[in-house]
Amino acid sequence: MAWTLGVYERRQCPQEFIDRLIDLGGLNRFGEPNWRVVWGQTELEQVGGTWDVPKPGTHFIVNPKGELCEQPNTMEIAEMRWVLKYEGQACWVLERWFPPENYGTEFSWYQENADPRGSGLSLLGRYPDEGYYECCQRLITHDGRAVELNDAVLDYYVPMILKTHETTEWERRAARNKFREEEAEKEHQRKVDMYVAAVPDSRPKSFAGQTSKKSWEEKGEEKISKTPWKKAPKSFGQL
Repeated sequence: MAWTLGVYERRQCPQEFIDRLIDLGGLNRFGEPNWRVVWGQTELEQVGGTWDVPKPGTHFIVNPKGELCEQPNTMEIAEMRWVLKYEGQACWVLERWFPPENYGTEFSWYQENADPRGSGLSLLGRYPDEGYYECCQRLITHDGRAVELNDAVLDYYVPMILKTHETTEWERRAARNKFREEEAEKEHQRKVDMYVAAVPDSRPKSFAGQTSKKSWEEKGEEKISKTPWKKAPKSFGQL
């Protein structure tokens, strides 16, 4: 039987699937499910900022083509608003709860998310002091069609996402360990180089001004070996 959707629907997750997600992921410290499913045309979230709203009257502007165009008048208003969290997409969305400490302190939250237009409101809404549900998977097919909610879908996605997060954390831990090992190796090599540089070199060294890199002793031996003898004795008796 084909599963069809209307233009706009307000759906709530059936209790049987809420219970199934609790069995899979348990409850958080606030007694809420760690996993939940929401409908994209129903789920709302509150955001803040400065909004442009229409007001009576019109005005004229010159567009980039040099043409005179009539535009409706607008004014700015600063307020908190409830908006669709998933742009009103007609599909189920699997969400996972994350604790408030994942989002920093309350001070940093309001500082980093302040409205740049000067309203003083937080663009992402109030600080999530009881945590926040983040989108993990929109339940749609490759061509964008909504997937009907069922146990098989939940049994597939929840363990897969958990495994992915575990792997990612393991990779981050491995990268941190590798970095520490490399830094320790660099520090060890630095100390070895300092020790070697501090030990006096007892090997022969060439004098300043010599073009050859050979030591004075090597040059002396080479000179003696190449010195011609004008009257080399043929025997000991001829000295």
